Amino acid sequence: MITGRTKIPQITYSIKHPLIFLCFIIIPHFYVFFSYLFIHAMIQNNMGVAAKMKEYGGMRAIGMSNRQLVKMIIAEAGTYGISGVILGCIIGLPMHWVIYVSLITNIWGTPWSVPFIPLMLIIAIVLFTSFLAIRGPAKQLQKMSIVENISVQ
Repeated sequence: MITGRTKIPQITYSIKHPLIFLCFIIIPHFYVFFSYLFIHAMIQNNMGVAAKMKEYGGMRAIGMSNRQLVKMIIAEAGTYGISGVILGCIIGLPMHWVIYVSLITNIWGTPWSVPFIPLMLIIAIVLFTSFLAIRGPAKQLQKMSIVENISVQ
């Protein structure tokens, strides 16, 4: 039988090195933020096509073919995707370097190198999802008549 108070151990957190704080506190928040931006861009791209229905109807009315319209929408999505990839590489590679050097190189001595395979995989996924996001709205535009496109609100 235990009498009296039992002492509960307290857990204290101390950050010995600012890079550890950066790696485990700040950078995960950036990943969440950039994930939100990516999802927001995909929704905006999809809504961008829907919001421009009247504009696209006007272009079709003055002679733009369905094929030209789809090419234009693909070019817009490609521009968003490629600019996102470039910005992601400009921001992501230095962040990867900081994390890798602070956690791997300083502890085990393994030198950092550009992660080409994961980078190519990420680029392919971003471009694929950018083009996938416009597939539905582009098909919807092709099925609609010019009058429907112009009168959409």
